[in-house]
Amino acid sequence: LPAPASGAEKTALTNDWVENQNRLYALLSGEEAPLLTIPEAENRDGSLTFQVSGSQYLYYKGSSSWLRVNGEAIAVPSADRPVNTVYPAMLNNNVLYLGYFENETVTVEGEYLRALDLSLLDARRLLALGDKLEAENTGVSVTAGNASLTVTIADAAQEQCLFLPVAALDGWSCTGNGKKAAAGKAADILMAIPLEAGDNVVELRFTAPGLLPGWLAAGGTALVLLASVLLRRRLGWL
Repeated sequence: LPAPASGAEKTALTNDWVENQNRLYALLSGEEAPLLTIPEAENRDGSLTFQVSGSQYLYYKGSSSWLRVNGEAIAVPSADRPVNTVYPAMLNNNVLYLGYFENETVTVEGEYLRALDLSLLDARRLLALGDKLEAENTGVSVTAGNASLTVTIADAAQEQCLFLPVAALDGWSCTGNGKKAAAGKAADILMAIPLEAGDNVVELRFTAPGLLPGWLAAGGTALVLLASVLLRRRLGWL
């Protein structure tokens, strides 16, 4: 990881969710190239058309009440209506996954569309980061339930913590080796849980009534949904 001051600067939150993801990606990968980019789109009678180069995941966050991609209506799943098509929905901070595209032309239709509301996530960079994190964390295993997560960590060092790419929302409870644990925050929003030296079993459960957390309810591939779990020493950005 970068030096603490550099890491804190790179992960300072902004009002731009794309910029926040890119800052976190830079911190974890050590690369300056962005993970997410805004497509160069042409406006054609209220629709946006653009060329996708390479392998990209497409996301939307805006104010349109409906969306079609290449002529097909986009589902906007909610906690109680998985086939809902009315946007926005109360999941994933209204960031909507529109599909995976590879070296092709894409047209997005909807109300009040702007290119700034779309973002392309580079699949190659995401997979490379996942491989890197998996190689660095061979002593970590993860089991996920409907509203729970169990993480087993082998041979943690003194003053290490478990960093999870999961929003530190009210409603999460946490135990470490059977004892109640306080989850801190990394990058002002993600979960960082202190570990004991040696082996650890960390269990988390979400108990907010009526609404599953977005990372469990959706199958998108944004950086915060990475299955990889990071072990890092405490630095200035935690």
